[in-house]
Amino acid sequence: MQFAFDTHYTPEEQEFIRQYHCQVLSEITLRRVAFGDGEIPRRMLVYCGTTLGEIQDEGEWGWAVLSKNRKGEWTFTGSVYPDLPSMAEGL
Repeated sequence: MQFAFDTHYTPEEQEFIRQYHCQVLSEITLRRVAFGDGEIPRRMLVYCGTTLGEIQDEGEWGWAVLSKNRKGEWTFTGSVYPDLPSMAEGL
């Protein structure tokens, strides 16, 4: 399965991405089960070795840490943050 992500970021987000040398993921290919909880992120990036995904939480978009569970599914762990700087502080 191939998943394509939005790669449009606000100027503030672009500055954050440049400042922390984040890798923006435009797409990923997965052979097995994809995302646990049925939640597919709108955007994804790698920040300091940690994969982040922008997901919808209670009707609002926010950033959460992604990790793989034992089944090979990507799952969201921890809190959902409203923006990238808040996410960086929370990590």
